[in-house]
This record gives sequence, C-alpha cells and structure tokens, in this order.
Amino acid sequence: MATVSFYHYTFYDLQLPFYPGTERRHSFGPRSWYQRAVAVTAHPFDATDQDRMLVADVSVRTTTAGSEYINVTVRNVGRDALVIYYIDLAEIGP
Repeated sequence: MATVSFYHYTFYDLQLPFYPGTERRHSFGPRSWYQRAVAVTAHPFDATDQDRMLVADVSVRTTTAGSEYINVTVRNVGRDALVIYYIDLAEIGP
C-alpha cells in the first residue's frame, strides 16, 4: 500500500509583490526522492476582483554529494501582482 504525504506552503511578501511576467524559485530538500512520485501545484490567493494565474515547472536535482532536491519555478502569468500565493506538494511512496 502506498504512503501519501501532503505539504502546504504559504508565501507572503507585502514589500516585494509577485508581478506578472516574473518568476520565483523554491527548492525542497535535501532528502531521498528515490521511488517517490511528486505532484506540485502553485495557486494564488483567491481574490475575486483580480485576474491571477500561476504556472509551476518542477525538476529534480541531485548534487555530487548525493543529496536530492525538488526544484519548483513558479511564474505569474496573470494580469495582477500577487502578495500571497501557495505551493502544495504531495509525495507518494511505497
């Protein structure tokens, strides 16, 4: 039977809003991601009067020391700047 773990991250920066056309990078690790499936989503804080959309690219990086990281690049492709956004990471393992 599989084991599922879920992690929720909140990012908030009032001083430096997440402007349209820009990206933010996040890294999760080090840890062993061997024989694990990982799903990552990024979504903006819900504001009904604004057009907000995020796109997330996910990659796995292994260092020469054998440490493994999940790297996530989040791009703001909406029309409005964000102050709050979220990343959810789900891990499925044996």
